[in-house]
Amino acid sequence: MDTHPEELTESQRSERSRVRGYKQRSRPPQRHRASIPRHPSTTIRPDQARLFVAFEAPSVFVDAATTAQQFFQDHWRADRNSATDGLLLPARPPVRWTNPDSWHITLHFMGTTPRELVPQVTKRLDEIASQYPPITLVIKTIAGLPPPIRQQRLRVICLEIAERVSGTVSTLPVLVNALAAQLAQFSITIDPADEQRPLEQAERKRPHVSTKPYTPHLTLGRVKDWANSASVEQLWSLIKLASNGAWSCTRTTNVCFAQFTLYESVWERESSSPLYKPLGHFMLRNGEATTA
Repeated sequence: MDTHPEELTESQRSERSRVRGYKQRSRPPQRHRASIPRHPSTTIRPDQARLFVAFEAPSVFVDAATTAQQFFQDHWRADRNSATDGLLLPARPPVRWTNPDSWHITLHFMGTTPRELVPQVTKRLDEIASQYPPITLVIKTIAGLPPPIRQQRLRVICLEIAERVSGTVSTLPVLVNALAAQLAQFSITIDPADEQRPLEQAERKRPHVSTKPYTPHLTLGRVKDWANSASVEQLWSLIKLASNGAWSCTRTTNVCFAQFTLYESVWERESSSPLYKPLGHFMLRNGEATTA
């Protein structure tokens, strides 16, 4: 039976404190296990789909994107040290380049959507498309995202795209806002604790709504996480070089887009990038949806 603390002598209290301190010091340090990111294919339930709405890249945009990627390969200097920190550069640009079969101009990213709601989504897209005329887009130059004004790390290298407006009314931002407003009700997020439960029993939450301004672009590649500051510095230098005229489209890129497409991002376990499966095409200005 333990002795009450008040009944202990001074020497007994001292010994007990010494033993407690020894036990605390002898405990092995707790190891913090590094979190391993889950492959996207394991985060999508069979009854869910990751959807987005986009313009499919036409052939002239594909040609321009191909030459833009080659521009970085041709102008990359691996033997040049950074002027600011002296770090060495890798042999090739530290960029995960996108494939031509994935090139598109995103209009709205819906995210996770219950698969049972896809027919309602296509119906709503048909209604939206009928309210807007075809949109003419043109490639401006090579750009980086986020833009330098935000003073954030370079993440994406892309083709900067703009709408060619006839008159004073710009249709593209109005269409983008309409898609965001009318499709928000179909997007959900599922609490990780409910991932294995039936969808009707899982706790649904509305996803976070992005407040970033819409920037039409075609993604050429994503800067790898391990890229050092010297690499990022040279990537920005090449972007600036291209925008100052060192790169230009070999063909006229004015393209009139008469339809947009609903895509599903499909991940396979052995793949490091998704496949984009078209679920429907929607003709602008009184068109009818067609199932792919």
